[in-house]
Amino acid sequence: MIIIGVTGGMGAGKSRVLAYLEEKWNARTIRLDDISRSLLAKNGLCYEETIHIFGERIIMPDGHLNRPMIAKLIFEDTGLRDRLNSLVHPAVKAEVRWIAEEMRQLDAGLLVLEAA
Repeated sequence: MIIIGVTGGMGAGKSRVLAYLEEKWNARTIRLDDISRSLLAKNGLCYEETIHIFGERIIMPDGHLNRPMIAKLIFEDTGLRDRLNSLVHPAVKAEVRWIAEEMRQLDAGLLVLEAA
């Protein structure tokens, strides 16, 4: 299995590249932002620890995390950002490894990882 990484800022064309590779080369894709969102979702692997880091102020009435508030807090406080990153980044890496191994077992020819 070939693994390719696609990275770039907003508007760089990552989605267009992924769509092309999916269509023309039957590539399997993993979007790291999607994985981090699922890890931080209500009942996700990082949900409870994120609340522990930031406090209950980040919980919205429906139980989901207030992502705009978290963004504001981590840009104001590098310590909070570092704590969140040290929680989420290893969990994302573990999930990517797990998915990549599944794809390898399914004999996926091309796996593309997309990250900002």
